[in-house]
Amino acid sequence: DRARLLEKLGRYRSALVATAKALRSSPEPDVSGHLLLARATIRNRLGQWKECLRLCRTLLQDSKYRDKRVLAQAHLLAEWCCMSLGLPERAEHERAAFSLLAGLDDSIGLGNLLLNRGESAWRECRALDAVEDFRLSSERYKRAGDVLGAALADNNLAEILTLQFHLEAAEELLTRARR
Repeated sequence: DRARLLEKLGRYRSALVATAKALRSSPEPDVSGHLLLARATIRNRLGQWKECLRLCRTLLQDSKYRDKRVLAQAHLLAEWCCMSLGLPERAEHERAAFSLLAGLDDSIGLGNLLLNRGESAWRECRALDAVEDFRLSSERYKRAGDVLGAALADNNLAEILTLQFHLEAAEELLTRARR
């Protein structure tokens, strides 16, 4: 909990130190899985995608980690890292994350995954897929009550619609996102 708070405050080095100390004192697999995930999240925030991906792979390959929420988040982070690094295993992590998150009915996790997927589609010049993923992402965030996540997805969708000259639809989304 302390590491999560430090991470949210942007005190990444302190959060890494806290998780390292906790990992040394807690051999319990459930706790260490959450700590490794916290470390991977911090590495992601720092843009250290290779290290983030290494930590995610550790979580996903070691059979002692069985918490489906941790595994779903590890696949989600790994998907983002692979996209950022241009690695083809992105699709494998995307499918695994989607399956786990859907099984858990994790709307925020699915919103995050669909937002990532929309970003990937946009980078790969698949505008129709990006539009659909951003719409679905926004719906998932709204379902979870995450107005900020919905605004991010709506903003990305509005950007695409603006480039496609669907200005009224884009303006409506941007107005809603601004609110």
